[in-house]
Amino acid sequence: KIMLKVNTQFQYKNLSNDFKLNISVTTSSTGITGIYGPSGSGKTTLFKIISGLIRGTKEVITLNNEVICNYKTNKWTPSHKRNFGYVFQDTRLFPHLNVKKNLTFAQKINKNKNYKKISLNKIIDSLGLEELLFKKTHHLSGGQKKLIAIGRALMMDPKVLLLDEPLAGIDQERKKNIISFLNDLSINSNIPILYISHDLNEIKKPVEEEKKNNKKE
Repeated sequence: KIMLKVNTQFQYKNLSNDFKLNISVTTSSTGITGIYGPSGSGKTTLFKIISGLIRGTKEVITLNNEVICNYKTNKWTPSHKRNFGYVFQDTRLFPHLNVKKNLTFAQKINKNKNYKKISLNKIIDSLGLEELLFKKTHHLSGGQKKLIAIGRALMMDPKVLLLDEPLAGIDQERKKNIISFLNDLSINSNIPILYISHDLNEIKKPVEEEKKNNKKE
């Protein structure tokens, strides 16, 4: 069972407001941890700390028995060595590559090439990407770019998946399918998923989906 523990504080410097982040969170290996709150409450800042893009203070992050960072011992693992999949709000796709090459690019930087939790074909099928594979990203809608970003993150075989507003701009029917897919992924592949949304109903859906699955069992 994979368990992510995060304890950290953070304060932006030289800001007129008094924003301070003080958080302690533990996730399990199954299910999705929803993170909900108003704009400016520190949701994306938390993800940047977990992924190693910024450093917190009094920061302790562990993944099972692996210490990602611990301020007491001056241990801090850089972002590129954490292998945490991060889907940003602005997707950050490579504009010079088509959809398929955006997806497979992750394989080039993934050191764990002998084991994949989920195949490329499964990602393409589950996210409905078949007709988009040879399109350049500037021809895609905002919702389609989100799907590619999710797929690319999964292609890295991430130890943890961080989704920041992943379903913004996606139609309701596809949202339901993706939420179901992510819920199954978190359960069957033991990937802790942290999910930011400003839509409380969107966060509740994976919980309802999980309850349905438990009843079936």
